[in-house]
Amino acid sequence: ADRLEAKAAPASVHQLHAVLHRALEDATRWRHVARNVASLVKPPRIARTEMRVLSAEQVRAFLGSVAGSRHEALYALAFTTGMRQGELLALKWSDLDLDGRSASIRATLYRGKGGGYDFAQPKTSRSRRQVALTQAAIAALRRHRVRQNGERLLARDRWTDLDLVFANDEGRPMRG
Repeated sequence: ADRLEAKAAPASVHQLHAVLHRALEDATRWRHVARNVASLVKPPRIARTEMRVLSAEQVRAFLGSVAGSRHEALYALAFTTGMRQGELLALKWSDLDLDGRSASIRATLYRGKGGGYDFAQPKTSRSRRQVALTQAAIAALRRHRVRQNGERLLARDRWTDLDLVFANDEGRPMRG
């Protein structure tokens, strides 16, 4: 109740309750406390907000506005595959089969403890998956590859070849 009064988010308080409950369960099992008093308290309800999505017309308008830009393929894949941001930014050219119209999700990019970015395997086996690519996404990817090859030539020895589809202008991970 104190945390809620201090304007902490209900989800944070719910998580705090869960951690305390688990810790007191262990303490009860080890006979350090007589009972788990966290069991007597109901955590706050977490309000579920409905996801707002763009209409097909809004998506077409957005993609039209970014056509020809450096991020056209990124947005095309985001809209047509439902890939998460970290999955998109960790995607490698070797993960793509443009002729087979698919992408393999094998990694995710996340912000590391030191503020830099690191790659990791997706958290669950269901997150490691194949996604179908639309013809429009494939066309955007092919244009993107030509554009990226030009950036690679301009960057010369500053280019870090990580095989990333969506890299900054020196081949390193884009910041999400």
